[in-house]
Parts: sequence; structure tokens; C-alpha cells
Amino acid sequence: MGSPLDNILSSVGGGAGGALLGWLGMGITDQNQLDQNEALLQQQLQTNEQFATFNEGIQKDMWQYTNYPNQVNELEAAGLNPALLYGKGGGGGATVGIGSGGVQATAPIQQNIGQMAMQGVQAAQNQEAINNQQKVQDAQAGNLNESTGNLEVDRELKHVALATANIEYDIADDTKEDA
Repeated sequence: MGSPLDNILSSVGGGAGGALLGWLGMGITDQNQLDQNEALLQQQLQTNEQFATFNEGIQKDMWQYTNYPNQVNELEAAGLNPALLYGKGGGGGATVGIGSGGVQATAPIQQNIGQMAMQGVQAAQNQEAINNQQKVQDAQAGNLNESTGNLEVDRELKHVALATANIEYDIADDTKEDA
């Protein structure tokens, strides 16, 4: 057995060594966590950019589908007069002289059919956007669950490192007593 001073110095040295190992382990773990957080933030940024591009595409498609020239083409394809776009079916030509009752009676119906068709298209596109947003949220929830699992593993690794340090301390202490 050594002198009391030797015992104190070896105990302090063993404790310092264990603390140093623990500190190094925490530094590595902290760096790993920072790297993982950065990767997750990059993934979220990419997803947000993709979603913004997707929304911009939907808005552009909607604008192209509903702009004036396309409405005129749709009316002509349906065999209707594009003048129907101007209020109550327009008032030009022979319609006014003959009697506008027939045209005025059917124009609101035709306009309502066109509006209902547009609303149907908009509802379908809105539903698609909602479905895509749900997919993004589901993916983000999955990432959160994975991150939580990684935190639990990290916690267990710290417990193992602490137990290892305690065992090393005990071995060093037993070795000193045997000497």
C-alpha cells in the first residue's frame, strides 16, 4: 500500500481521467447531434422549397386555365358566343331587335354552369394541395420520431459511458489497494 499522499493523487487522477473521458464523449455526442440537426434542417428547407415550387405551379396553372383567352376558347369550343362573358349575355346584334328574353334567360344559366365547372376544378386542385400538404406533414412527423429515437440512443450511450467510467475508477481503486 502506498502513502496517503499517493492514494489521494491516484484517486484524483482516476477521477480526472474519468471526467476527461466523459467530457470527450459528450463533445463527440454533441457534435453528432449538431450534425444531425443541420441535416434535418437542410431536409426541411428542401421540402419547403419543393412545396413552394409546387404551389407556384398550381397557381400558374390556375391562372392559365382561368384567364380571359382560355375562357373565350372554352366558350367557342362549347358553341357559345364569347360575348356571354360580358354581363348578361351581351346586347349586340339581332338579339336586341328580336327580343332579348331568350338570350337573357339562358345567359345566367350558362354563366352558372361555367362558374360551377370552374369551382369544381378549383375544389379538385385545392384537395390535391391539401393531400400534398398532409404528405409533407406526415414526412415531418416521421423525421421527428426518428430524431426522438436518436435522443434515446444518445441518452443510453451516456449511461454506458458513465458506467464504464465508474468501472474504470473501481478497477483503479482496487489496483491501488492491492499494490
